[in-house]
Amino acid sequence: MLPLHKLLFNTLLALPLLAAAEGLIWQKSVHGFDYYRGQLSVHGQYLRRFDDEILGNDICFVVDQPQAQLLPRNDGNMRLEWFCFSNQDTAQQLFNLSNTPPRQACGYQGTATVTIAQYIAYIEESEGHDMARLLSAQNIGQPQLLHCDNNP
Repeated sequence: MLPLHKLLFNTLLALPLLAAAEGLIWQKSVHGFDYYRGQLSVHGQYLRRFDDEILGNDICFVVDQPQAQLLPRNDGNMRLEWFCFSNQDTAQQLFNLSNTPPRQACGYQGTATVTIAQYIAYIEESEGHDMARLLSAQNIGQPQLLHCDNNP
């Protein structure tokens, strides 16, 4: 049996690993996607563009640095840390975003802190994006017009 001081020391060393386990934990890889379980809260910008051919008018989220490092990325993945919400109806309600494009603009953007789960990372080298289920949003900034010359 370990002496008490060694047991306490080993426990203290393990605390950072236990804290990391609170975030997103890899489950499996299937058909170009990595699936993660767990929850994560991050701050950044939500946006909805109506001029993006790939995303359509999906509501997506770009995570601020340094929190962006909390999102799972494979080695060599240089893509910006962002994802779209898998539950678009919830995102639309929480961020109070219209389904119709604004006049003389291409979308909306604002800031928020979101809590997400069921993260799915796109790991192929073609056009695709990560997805996450939006659980809640706090500190939601008023949506601002996103002009057409801005890129996500």
